[in-house]
Amino acid sequence: GDGALIYAGLRHLLFGETEALKSWICAACAVELARAGRDTLWIDTDGMGRAALVERLRALGLADDQIREHVLYLAPDVPLDDDGAKHLVAALDTRAVALVVIDAHDPALELQ
Repeated sequence: GDGALIYAGLRHLLFGETEALKSWICAACAVELARAGRDTLWIDTDGMGRAALVERLRALGLADDQIREHVLYLAPDVPLDDDGAKHLVAALDTRAVALVVIDAHDPALELQ
């Protein structure tokens, strides 16, 4: 609706200094989506780690079962090739992914 922070179907870029709460904003969006039964794909190219993401989601009030059910976490260490892309698309076809977070932009570009 009007006044949303993130608009469905559009790309968004959050940028700012280190520790400017960009990942926290994305985590808050993931929490709201999980509460609505929607999924988030979190692609960690910045090395935050699964444990740190789970800690943030818990701090924002998401239960462990909601995290397991609605947050898909990937930490790629090699570029995405055609075969990997096919597997990723097949996996996502079975989910109601409403948000994809690439954390962070520059490391993702360097990886690819």
